[in-house]
Amino acid sequence: MSLRDDAFTTTESAPLNFDAHVGTLRLVVIAPGGLVTTHTLPPSGQVVLGRGGNAQVQVDHTSVSRRHAILHIRAPLQIEDLGSSNGTRLRNHKLEPRTPANVSPGEPIMLGDATLIVQSATTARPRSVLGHGAFEQRLEEECARAARTGGRFGVARLHLETRADAHRVEGALGASLGPLDVLGRYGAGEYEALLPDQALEEAYLSCRRLTEELHKQGLQIRVGVAAYPADGPSPERLLERACAAVGLGMGREPPVLVVNQAMRQLLLIIDKVAQGTLSVLLLGETGVGKEVVAHEVHKRSPRASRPFVIVHCAAIPENLLESTLFGHEKGAFTGADNARAGLLESADGGTVFFDEIGEVSLSVQPKLLRALEEKAVTRVGSLKARPLDIRFVAATNRDLEAEAKAGRFRSDLYYRLSGIALVVPPLRERRDEILPLAEAFLAASSAASGLKRPPRLTAAARELLLRYSWPGNVRELRNTAERAVLLSGGESIGVDDLPREKMEGAVSSPVRMDARRPAGESAGLRDQLSSLERDRIVDALERSGGNQTEAALLLGISRRGLCNKIVAFGLPRPRKG
Repeated sequence: MSLRDDAFTTTESAPLNFDAHVGTLRLVVIAPGGLVTTHTLPPSGQVVLGRGGNAQVQVDHTSVSRRHAILHIRAPLQIEDLGSSNGTRLRNHKLEPRTPANVSPGEPIMLGDATLIVQSATTARPRSVLGHGAFEQRLEEECARAARTGGRFGVARLHLETRADAHRVEGALGASLGPLDVLGRYGAGEYEALLPDQALEEAYLSCRRLTEELHKQGLQIRVGVAAYPADGPSPERLLERACAAVGLGMGREPPVLVVNQAMRQLLLIIDKVAQGTLSVLLLGETGVGKEVVAHEVHKRSPRASRPFVIVHCAAIPENLLESTLFGHEKGAFTGADNARAGLLESADGGTVFFDEIGEVSLSVQPKLLRALEEKAVTRVGSLKARPLDIRFVAATNRDLEAEAKAGRFRSDLYYRLSGIALVVPPLRERRDEILPLAEAFLAASSAASGLKRPPRLTAAARELLLRYSWPGNVRELRNTAERAVLLSGGESIGVDDLPREKMEGAVSSPVRMDARRPAGESAGLRDQLSSLERDRIVDALERSGGNQTEAALLLGISRRGLCNKIVAFGLPRPRKG
């Protein structure tokens, strides 16, 4: 959908007088599939609606005719069907062609299968702007919904380059975003937006329209966009990619710190493993730094001067995964105008890192197994195998052994990938690395922001960082440090520059209670309440079959809150039954 700003036809008409609806009008267009766009309407005149290029508001859907209807902006507001194929409906009645009908702001107008609503911009309810903690929680809920339904959405980071009053900026952003979009405040002059049901291309178009609208109001803004699932499955990964896209990121690879004893031992093992050709499987929670460890395997190996290729398995559509990995010959399928080498061929002599290998479909797994065993690849549309010299490193946060037993992952591929399996411990088990990592991230973010020296952490901020459970691991710490630099504006970072509400509600070292406490043993009120809460969580997880989203609904808390409590009580991480 697009809007041609210079294409409106303006005619003389009576002044608008909609009583409570006086003010600038805008048109909300909801297309089949959920894509929502908002267009500012002229104060008077006619606006042609349709699918064709000569329509002022273009609705790109097959149910909409090229010149479908005209919106007459006058008193009263009217909609006129232009003899469209699928008709125009108002109040559940199909309109007679060429017969204008009165319509009130807020009433849905059906053009084929598309819905249009005229709104009064000045009288619409002001859009609420969420704090970063609430926005991150909303983003996590959207990740869970999209994972459950196969949906898509976009995340935008908005960097204001013009000094302006916050109320003015937030009002302009609220008016420019779609009615279903969610706006958050990342920091001073920094905002974030959730764009539901939008793929990457649609999110880019929405943000381009947003920047154009704000530019008209004298506000310069820079936007970075990330998309689920192409850029990541978690709030931390999506925000990290959006920050990097807007030019505020700190580089992709976090620093490697050898402070924690478990990490020291892991790197000693990597030194030995890197010298061979054995496949490596990296296990660990999302955000622990598996990609960093994979880089270390490559850099410490004899292949260090050769390519290191990353394959984000969850980001590649299933119908494109085979040609992306193995390449294709000219004419192998529609659109294959030229022969192209795949990612595996491009890594010849080096290392391929399969991030989230558990997301590879069962249909592609046999071909990947063949490439591993035969050390050769056959392009799509070719009968000739091409020899390869590749080191395979894979990572997952799933239990692949359990997935293989359940038939969701090939057991022979699992055994081939796990020549040696290495576990990257979560950040909450590497407490001695939290502050050194935080300071390294603060230094990198300060340098990216042009600061002469990074702000220092106050004693209270250090204590809070150490107490927090870090469910998003190193990636969450990195995002927290970057935001703290933006918020501090001075030489020190205190607890108010951290997501305090979220962090204080999920400390990592509470008293762990045993649900089977002997009846005769005395317990304080706090211990009894903790034990009761633990029992309720265990019961909810059992009733939901290990589904954390459903268990959170049963408990009346957010999924993030449930995950934090699971960590806090030392409960085993549940899996769907």
